[in-house]
Amino acid sequence: MKLNISMLLLVCSLAFVACDSSDEPSTAGTEAGATAGDTAGDAAGDNAGDDAGDDAGDDAGDDAGDDAGDDAGDDAGDTAGDTAGDTAGDDAGTMMANVCTEVVEVGASCDPSNDCCARGSECAATNDEGTEGQCYRGCEIPEEGDSVGCEARELCFEVGEVGEDGITPGLCIPGDDCEPGNESLACGEGDFVCNRRSNISQCIDLAEAETEGFTVVGEGEACLSSDTDPTICESGLVCESNGTGGVCRRACSDDSSCEEGDTCLDYSNAVDGVNYKFCAPVCDLANPDCGENGACVITDILDDVAYGTCREVPAEDLAAAGDACNIFDSDQALKFCSAGNSCEFNGVDYSCVSVCNDMIMCGEGETCVDATERYNESFQYNFCTTPCDPLAQDCADGVACAFSGVIDDAPTGTCVADYTSGAGQNTDDCTRSATDPTYWGDCAANNVCFIDDEATGAGSCGSFCGEGRSDLCTGENQACVDSAIDGLGLCSGACNIYSDVGCEMGESCLFSNEGNNAAGDLAATGFCEENPNKGQVGTEEACVMGMLDIGDGESFEYPFLNNCPEGHVCIGVAQGQPPICLQMCDQAAAENTCPAGLTCQGLFQSIETVGVCFQ
Repeated sequence: MKLNISMLLLVCSLAFVACDSSDEPSTAGTEAGATAGDTAGDAAGDNAGDDAGDDAGDDAGDDAGDDAGDDAGDDAGDTAGDTAGDTAGDDAGTMMANVCTEVVEVGASCDPSNDCCARGSECAATNDEGTEGQCYRGCEIPEEGDSVGCEARELCFEVGEVGEDGITPGLCIPGDDCEPGNESLACGEGDFVCNRRSNISQCIDLAEAETEGFTVVGEGEACLSSDTDPTICESGLVCESNGTGGVCRRACSDDSSCEEGDTCLDYSNAVDGVNYKFCAPVCDLANPDCGENGACVITDILDDVAYGTCREVPAEDLAAAGDACNIFDSDQALKFCSAGNSCEFNGVDYSCVSVCNDMIMCGEGETCVDATERYNESFQYNFCTTPCDPLAQDCADGVACAFSGVIDDAPTGTCVADYTSGAGQNTDDCTRSATDPTYWGDCAANNVCFIDDEATGAGSCGSFCGEGRSDLCTGENQACVDSAIDGLGLCSGACNIYSDVGCEMGESCLFSNEGNNAAGDLAATGFCEENPNKGQVGTEEACVMGMLDIGDGESFEYPFLNNCPEGHVCIGVAQGQPPICLQMCDQAAAENTCPAGLTCQGLFQSIETVGVCFQ
């Protein structure tokens, strides 16, 4: 199978014409339509002829006239019926020309303008004109995790927009199972190159590629590097990553097939067992040494182990230990670390740090960190850093301790010598300019400067916190709530949800989360939201929930935003009955805060603090 080159290399959209698919073929067409039309037309003509003949016979006034009229009417009816039948039949046949007469199975050719592929598959065009197609199995791409629906040696290719459920539809594109260096085995006669795309290998016709505007290049040259001047490797080579882009690598059978210093990498497992090997200047991430003008760059994770390849770079693009580096952002000038160093994130930016092992020790004040703990088990190397506690800010001489990762489920930081910690503390006003690379601005570095005004960079400091460190949440109505980072929380809370204290006139304090406050007690947190309908109805009266705007044009009914008095929630308590206003209460409080005769009862399974006053 040799698919359209534009789909393979330029990731262009596949063309689809949507029609209903069915497992049961229909048996209709022009001939069937004409036959049905003739039959219906004859019957209608006979009836019409009889009626016309009777009328004509009545006018003649005798039985003979009736007989003659009947005969004449029958003849006229037959003629009219035949004509009408032919016309109706032709029309019906024409209208039914796009109805499927047979189901087309996955992998077979199909007509993109009349999708008759089996259920669960679609007909995708395989040429630019959209006149030829092939049935492909459908698949789904979730927001996280692997795609679902494809078999081995098939790639789930995205073909639609992401749905409300977070799933993107796709089609299973089968590979050609070609082998680099032995392209003719799967590709047939001609000049082909074997191209890997994720877990499949495909045959690319070089002659066709050239007609599409690709330039064929040789070993060591960049491939697929430009939208305006695309290149493709010649036969016998493969296009694989050198850490920042694609480069043409030689196919191999073992190390003896490669040049001195290169290793024959076996990617057979990556393509579901197809023999796929190529030469690359592999370097050891645990002890990177690619020569005076080389850099060891992480290029892939193979069999759950990250590995790098040596890349030759100009001297001016090499950075020494402690210098800034950039190997990820291709929109900026790339800067690689020299031999023996690795490019690591320090909480603000990336800088070159020394690798370490049993033979290479870190400098004074530094610690050798296991990258498998910082990232995952694939990154089997160590690097030197100056660790610190991002909550305690324990670096010397005012140097900022920037949060840089999680080790052993605990937040960790790095002392960044080029940046100092500010003076602003939790809830203080702060400023952080658009060019400031830090997250804290002029706050202390155990805070985040949350911007309220993008134009001026003005905002307020919000402190980090963590398990056992909720004492950092010193603001009134604040508590330490979980963040997206394991082990690291943020002090949150602007108002009191039971009284609206902390909000402006015309605003309500809405529940947002819960966590431990500065005293270590579990407490609810809230935020202020404009609410012009507050107080329209009273306690235990029918109420209306408001729509909470969550951005991007999306909103939802929120029971804490309502037309009830302050400190109330709008909630249904009886099936089939409208929701009513109920006063909220603190289930964690030492004493009952509800009016006499009522008790604080929980109604929310996932909320421990907020209850309602109920009998």
